[in-house]
Amino acid sequence: MSHCPTEEITIEERVCADLRRRGCRVDESGLILTKYGLFPTCMSGAGYLYISMRLDGRRVSLPAHRVVWCWFRGSIPRGMCIDHIDGQHRHDRDNRIANLRLVTRAQNTKEIG
Repeated sequence: MSHCPTEEITIEERVCADLRRRGCRVDESGLILTKYGLFPTCMSGAGYLYISMRLDGRRVSLPAHRVVWCWFRGSIPRGMCIDHIDGQHRHDRDNRIANLRLVTRAQNTKEIG
């Protein structure tokens, strides 16, 4: 993916590039896979899966659904969120790309509320 010198590369793009460098892949079911199996994840108190890795010497943690979106659809514009269409992000880990959509923060808050 090429960028203009003035474009900022998002953390999700950097994580996806590092995953590719490591030989990992993301499948359409939303699983992040290494050469040996599943990429380690942990669940937040709110029910979101997170991946954690070292990037440029520091630990970064990202919601897995944001990584899945970036892998298949590209960067997430500033001010936008990734929403689970079925609203069932809690504990079912449904990060299928078909279940994710790009929405504004206001739309995402309205969906939750």
